[in-house]
Amino acid sequence: MKRKFIIFILLINLRLVAQEFDIKQGDEFETARVLWYKKSVESDNSGFYFIRNKNGIAGTYILHKIDRKTGKTIYIKEIKPEYGIYEVFNVNGKLLIFSYDASASFFKKGLILLLNQYNSNTGEKIGETLEIDKLVSKKDNQSIDIDISFSPDRKKMLVTSEIKENRKMQNVTCKLYEVDGYRKIWEKEPITVYKNSTVSTSEYMVNNEGDLCYMFAYARSSHKDILDNYDDLNY
Repeated sequence: MKRKFIIFILLINLRLVAQEFDIKQGDEFETARVLWYKKSVESDNSGFYFIRNKNGIAGTYILHKIDRKTGKTIYIKEIKPEYGIYEVFNVNGKLLIFSYDASASFFKKGLILLLNQYNSNTGEKIGETLEIDKLVSKKDNQSIDIDISFSPDRKKMLVTSEIKENRKMQNVTCKLYEVDGYRKIWEKEPITVYKNSTVSTSEYMVNNEGDLCYMFAYARSSHKDILDNYDDLNY
């Protein structure tokens, strides 16, 4: 038995003082019995984007675009990015869907960051799956995190990897790429020591010129080799 859902409600003429508003209803459409919401994607002038997991099946997703003005469905596409979905970005007319190969056989050594590209106007896939980065872990008990961000003009992409073993200083690497062609521009490592203290870095970003900026924390009172569970910090 199928259920009907309303995926989109557009609120207009919102009057905060009187708490009055008008509701404009978008398309009502039928879905499969089980349909998990995955995540929303950054909107643009042409519409809003949503990604849902089809029937809870890993690796099978529904890409849904809705007209920004009318609330009507522009397209609904079934997509199957390799290894699921890690992050999604709307950049220069493309939906960039990142995933990573962390299969049991490979995860002991690291992971591979993969990219699938889709035309935001049509939902059609562009080209083949690209391998953006490969991260290698030296020990099985390390954790690996990846942060992806873009310059304000969306022409440069920053990929930051954090490899950390319990109660050890994190190993951070920042790599800058051109969005057009994904050519690597540079690779850098943030500072690891400041005022006789090890540091913990976060919030990585780049400007249009490709300059790296980030926040870091260091111990105030005395030298600390380990920052875990330590509250006496400056940022």
